[in-house]
Amino acid sequence: MNVGDAQNAGVIFRKTKITEMSFESFQASLTVELVIGTLGKIPTTFPSAPRISFSADSAVLDPLSNILSYLAGEVMNAALPKTNKGGSSHHETRDVASPCYITEALAGILRAGSASNFIPTETTYVHKHLNDEVLWKQAYRPWRRSSIWLVIRVALQTTLLERHADHGFDYKAFQVFFMAKVLSLAASDSVVSLPSDLLHFMNAKLARRLYKLSQVDGSRMDLGTFETATSTMYSVAALLESRWQRIQAQFESRQQWKKEKCPTRIDCTRFTFPNAGSYLSRVMRRNAATGPRDNETTIDLKALNLKLAAGCGTRVVLTAKSIPAINANPELYPVLHDFQHWVERRLPTWKSSESRSIDDCLLIHETIAGYRNMASKHYQSSPERLSLMYLCIIELWIALDELVVEWCPLLADYSPEIPEDVLDPLLLPEYGHVERLRTVQLYLRGRHAKKRESFSVFKNVNDPSSFANRFFSLPLAAPLKALHKRIEATADSQRARKLIELNNANVLHDEIMEEVSEMDCDYVTEYDSDEDEVEVHRPHNCTKCKEIQRARRIKVTPFEELLPKQLDHSQPIVFELECPRPFAIWRDATQDLIDSLYQRPKSSGEAAYRAERYETLRGYFKESFPGQRITLASSAKSISQSHYGKPRSVPETARNIILSHAGKFALYDSRAESYVTSSSQDILREACTFKLTEHYRSLQAYVNNTTHPPNSVIASLHSAPIEISPTEYLAFGHLRSGNRLQWRNIMRALRAESLSFAHYSVFALIVQSIWQAGPAGEDGLEDGNSREAHQDLLDDEFLSQVLDELELVIISLRGNWKQAFHLGVVIMLALRANAFAPSDQLVERSLSVLSKCRKLAREWLLDLANTERTSDDAGSASRSHFQAIIAILLRLSFDVEFVAGDSVFPRPDDAKDYFFAAIIASQAQSRHKWPTELHFLVRINEKISVQLEKTFTDICLHDSTVLDDVVRSIWSGYSAGRSWKRLSSPAQRWWTTSTCEDPDRRPVIVHLNLVDGSFLLNGKNSNTLPDEITRDHSFRLLFQDHIIRNVRPAVRRGMEYEMEYCKQRICLGIHHKKLVIQRLVGNDVEEFIESKHLEGDIPATLLTGHSHWYSSTLSTVEIRPWKSAWWQSTDEGSWTVYLAHPHQVSNGGVKKHTPSGVSSLVSPQSSLYKALQEVFSPLEPTPTGIIIASEPGKTHSYDIHLPRYDLHFTLNSRDEIECQSVPGYVVNENRR
Repeated sequence: MNVGDAQNAGVIFRKTKITEMSFESFQASLTVELVIGTLGKIPTTFPSAPRISFSADSAVLDPLSNILSYLAGEVMNAALPKTNKGGSSHHETRDVASPCYITEALAGILRAGSASNFIPTETTYVHKHLNDEVLWKQAYRPWRRSSIWLVIRVALQTTLLERHADHGFDYKAFQVFFMAKVLSLAASDSVVSLPSDLLHFMNAKLARRLYKLSQVDGSRMDLGTFETATSTMYSVAALLESRWQRIQAQFESRQQWKKEKCPTRIDCTRFTFPNAGSYLSRVMRRNAATGPRDNETTIDLKALNLKLAAGCGTRVVLTAKSIPAINANPELYPVLHDFQHWVERRLPTWKSSESRSIDDCLLIHETIAGYRNMASKHYQSSPERLSLMYLCIIELWIALDELVVEWCPLLADYSPEIPEDVLDPLLLPEYGHVERLRTVQLYLRGRHAKKRESFSVFKNVNDPSSFANRFFSLPLAAPLKALHKRIEATADSQRARKLIELNNANVLHDEIMEEVSEMDCDYVTEYDSDEDEVEVHRPHNCTKCKEIQRARRIKVTPFEELLPKQLDHSQPIVFELECPRPFAIWRDATQDLIDSLYQRPKSSGEAAYRAERYETLRGYFKESFPGQRITLASSAKSISQSHYGKPRSVPETARNIILSHAGKFALYDSRAESYVTSSSQDILREACTFKLTEHYRSLQAYVNNTTHPPNSVIASLHSAPIEISPTEYLAFGHLRSGNRLQWRNIMRALRAESLSFAHYSVFALIVQSIWQAGPAGEDGLEDGNSREAHQDLLDDEFLSQVLDELELVIISLRGNWKQAFHLGVVIMLALRANAFAPSDQLVERSLSVLSKCRKLAREWLLDLANTERTSDDAGSASRSHFQAIIAILLRLSFDVEFVAGDSVFPRPDDAKDYFFAAIIASQAQSRHKWPTELHFLVRINEKISVQLEKTFTDICLHDSTVLDDVVRSIWSGYSAGRSWKRLSSPAQRWWTTSTCEDPDRRPVIVHLNLVDGSFLLNGKNSNTLPDEITRDHSFRLLFQDHIIRNVRPAVRRGMEYEMEYCKQRICLGIHHKKLVIQRLVGNDVEEFIESKHLEGDIPATLLTGHSHWYSSTLSTVEIRPWKSAWWQSTDEGSWTVYLAHPHQVSNGGVKKHTPSGVSSLVSPQSSLYKALQEVFSPLEPTPTGIIIASEPGKTHSYDIHLPRYDLHFTLNSRDEIECQSVPGYVVNENRR
């Protein structure tokens, strides 16, 4: 029996003799600590102690029954485990009770009362490996396996062992019997018969079981079990065999070839096209039509302009009076760029305004959060943009910090939490950015200098030096002090009421129990089976028992103090219940910034009960501002929220009812759902570092930092990739080995040509070196000197030598456009020299170098354009990438920080070159998917476009003919019509015009985007095809992954696009939602017919691996192999479908011309074809899988070709099928 959950014990009684019984006991459920702390299963022996024999008379059994009945329903406090919480001892109801009252107390009583003449009975033990579990999550008690099942198993196994049963053999025999019954049912007709493969595996499993059982001891095998199993196996095997025979019979019978029943040959070569007839008729009518087509549409210019406007975002209005709002926008980068420009130019003025107040804290915090959320997603994997984002965020944080410190000077005693040098890894392309970083670091240095040692707002809140505890000494803390007193007064009142409640409950309980002590239980008279009167006790009708139960139901719920007794612990709680708003905003903003700069440690998974949900504090918490992140949380539950807060039975003492505050509070991050901990792993350096590609990836460590010693590069030479020479490996690794040596190492590598400057990874290395701010160095902040890594740029002589070397490099690059990234290195170095040049003379020299770079880039673009017009597809993707790279580099040369005059376009043609390069880059990007490493250049192009938009727009407003010149250089057929017009807001970046109108074609509407270089003709991309065309199956079938270039509006009516492919003119259009592809060949127009339209009408072999072209001049469909899809085939195996006219498609035939004559194809719809297809169906099951054609020069003789096996047969004039591949054989008339 199982003595309930109260005693956690199993008891087995056995009647060993007529007057004697035995007692065994053991623990029914293991303790939680043992189960959780043990790996794997738990070895246990049952029972836990030897058997005890006792007399089986009523004098023993009656009191024993009463004891067991009482213990099964009574919880003994001494047997319950205990735990400490909130400084008090509590019963741990989640663990199991000790079985000591059964295994020790009751066993001891029985052992003492047993007769001395009883002979001890031998105890039978079983050894088990228990797979017990303790599963708990947000529940009152954990889930445990049923202890009753364990008691039953122990009783059964010990009983079987006492009867000397062989558990192993008996178990295996039962398994055989059971599996045989299941298999018999599975194969019977009474249920759905299982598949043959499943029946086979079940049968094999049964045979294996039977074999293993016979290996144990075949002589003990029960004959009935053996016969049942073998009979089932044989019947299933017979069933599987009969199924296999039926399958074989299905393939044995085939229609036989009978010469006397050979189908007629008359009209067997006549094609009726039952499937493709209607489609071919539409093709013929479409190509025979004249005048406007029904699919021609006019351009709705107003709707097109509205569509373009919908894709344009509203630019931010920059004013020092207010912080610009960052809202969702179709174009996010221009908005982010404008906001960053406001931070750079307007934030200092906004901060110094007299209208600033402490109420602006929330506005700054929300602005930082909104900007960071948008920018971090848009700038992902963009080191240079992320760098500028971090710089703007920390400048805004400084504005917030200044306001809060002014409100509460006490905050100046605490660390700003942001190290002074944390922003050293930023990539800052402009000198102005470097100066802004210097201002930021000077402020952080001043804040760190004022703080007290080890003071931090994020450290232990219960420390006397914590900000919360020290804040209570300020006048600002008056509301918090009032709240503290109000909570204490409430606690005093509730505590007094609870003591009165406890006293009343104890008195009532004592009164009831005193009355009960003088009462006797009630008995009723009933009759037993012999009709004799007996006195029976019914507890539910007994007055005494009812009173006892009433006393037991009297309970009192414990009271938990609202606050801790220690003042240093209670003040931080009160501080966080109504945390001062400015401080809460500052703390959240600081934590957000820390999370941006450092990697958060993994959460320990420790329980957290937030202050606003803590039972005793719930009614006092007020959120400082919407979305408050940092608050307090306790690692321990409130007693009233735990099982320790359940009502307790009386009598009870005040010590056990009035409990101390159980909370253990610390700062908690509600967004990360973890406690606030210090972060030490910097993630900023990795985020602000360019990633290398291809075989340079293994050299990434030499780009990440400048701290690696030169000897470490030499020592690792053995690990250099095979694609990189030892000389280049050393030059690459040494370039950033030493912070102040980087510029000199760059110039050394340029002079010695020791690096592959044409590779992107080398370009990334150079940009990382010249853009990264690095340490400020000694006195680098106070005296305004440049960063330590860029000190050389302050030397006039060194900078002059740099510019001299760059001019020599430009000369060496002429005529070699594959060195595009080499030119990019020169432009980047010249731009950096322009930004840091200490004199006007050096500024002018840097601008001269950039002008020479532009001239070289322009020459390369013209060379590439000529190469594109005269070459085939080979290498087109690569050339397109180089076009885009060079075009962007040309535009990059205008990204100067200091100019000699008033404009970045000093020459008249500079603006044309700038926008010409924009269109080239835009078209190249739209044609091909860019490699990941080139995304950096795309970002540079976007930045320059937004930055110079106003400058270039002003030029176009002054003289719009510059746009005519640019379009003409892109589109040689352009003829200017009406003047250019700028679209209204928000599409001001779009300019539009139309070409001249002439009799041969309609005017083309032209749109230009002055920002990104988009060039639209009739509202469509001028150099790419829409997705509905490029994703069409016919298009991908013909053009696959080939490069499509020179896309223009189609001249031919009914077509939308015209392009060049394989030196041929191709027209594309959409008719009835289907793509039409036409090829213009002289005066003829050929239209592509997809093979699926001809399925079932011509043999399948002439569909697969062939293209089909309809000729409007000849009214034929030529079937060409794919290798000559774009040219008329000269192969003798080329077939042609002859069509009469649109209303008589079925009059044609399929023929091919050979030197020996004309061969006609037998139609798959003819009776002759179908009969021969049936004959060869075992070899070719496809309905139209064979080719049957008349033999040139022979009457009534047909060639039969089976392409799958390349077998040839001939149907001769005697109606015999001769094999040509194996001469001398014919198809047998009877193949059974």
